[in-house]
Amino acid sequence: MFKLKIRLLILLLTHSALAYSQTYNQKNTKGKKHGDWIEYINFKFHVVDSSKKAIFKRIVRYDNGVAINNVSLSNFFTKGQFYRNDTLVKYQGLQPIWLEGKFTDISKNGDTLQVFYFMNGRIVGEHKNYDWGVMCKSCPAKNLLHEYINYDNKYNNEDYTFYYEEYDKNGIKKFSGYWRKGEIGWAIYEE
Repeated sequence: MFKLKIRLLILLLTHSALAYSQTYNQKNTKGKKHGDWIEYINFKFHVVDSSKKAIFKRIVRYDNGVAINNVSLSNFFTKGQFYRNDTLVKYQGLQPIWLEGKFTDISKNGDTLQVFYFMNGRIVGEHKNYDWGVMCKSCPAKNLLHEYINYDNKYNNEDYTFYYEEYDKNGIKKFSGYWRKGEIGWAIYEE
């Protein structure tokens, strides 16, 4: 009788785990991405279409076709090098792993371009973008903060919202607000 109870308990737990397991890469009735999607990232932090070309994977949340917790990891930073927990990211030819830890984008000149953090494939914590030194040759100093994002600072504690600040080339804050869903959809609304 005891063995039967244990077997039933294991069967119940297995069934419960399957019932509550995460489903990825779903589309809504209009064919638009909706919910959590797994994206594959290569060693230059470009999104690629196959896990065979990737070294990392991450989770991006979509709301009716709009990526709502996505950070652009590769817009023009591909000429630099990425460091994960202070170790250079190199292609290993292995199965992609979840983005995890601190990532730093370093230019060929050795300047820090951006710093961001991931946990279990999701972006978390503070993201600092210092790209003024790359975008602006006449800026007064290199490594001036251009953007500051805090993914843990939520708008009214709502999921997938975050706090955002933008700075001009002199280091003066010119805009701040929250990424959230509002009157015009998902956007940064000044607070």
